[in-house]
Amino acid sequence: MNEVTSAQVQRVRSYSRFARRLCSVLLVLLAISVAYVIYAVLDSPGSENVKFLVGNYAVTANHVDSLALKAWLLLVVLIGLSIAAAILVLLRSLFANLAQGEIFSGANALLIRRLAQVILVIGVLQIIVPICNDALSANGVFDPGRVSVASGIRLPGLFTPFAVAGLVFLVSWIMRVGLGVSNEADDLRRDAELVV
Repeated sequence: MNEVTSAQVQRVRSYSRFARRLCSVLLVLLAISVAYVIYAVLDSPGSENVKFLVGNYAVTANHVDSLALKAWLLLVVLIGLSIAAAILVLLRSLFANLAQGEIFSGANALLIRRLAQVILVIGVLQIIVPICNDALSANGVFDPGRVSVASGIRLPGLFTPFAVAGLVFLVSWIMRVGLGVSNEADDLRRDAELVV
């Protein structure tokens, strides 16, 4: 490995150590957020300053008065926070591998592919949650007069997670193919050394 490549690997390793620590701090803050959200939902009806964003609906805590609405809010918000935790755990593991000098590895390709799968779940939820909100509103769980509804369909925002997931899948695939080509080149180099 030449000096420039070695310096770049060292830079990746040091930045990855920092990023891993940052992910750990964000996971702790996320755990605190989960505790607060559970408290805020179960303590409802509460302050009008606390607002829950559920898909295309925004519900203030003072309007959360039914058990069905509390259950739906808890489900959707905790799923969202769980997805955030999954992303942070995957990134933390990826940065841990990078910090150890494992730049191109099968484990990193797998972590990146799993990250793409989680992003894909976000895209699916962006479609499903508003549909469920409308169904719950039609059945009286949401009082349309007491929630604010985001107006209009935002198609670019709706498809963004699918585009990002596709790009991340592509990166993991390129990494796996590159790793395979690199392994084949190493095998050929070893075979050539044995012949000489």
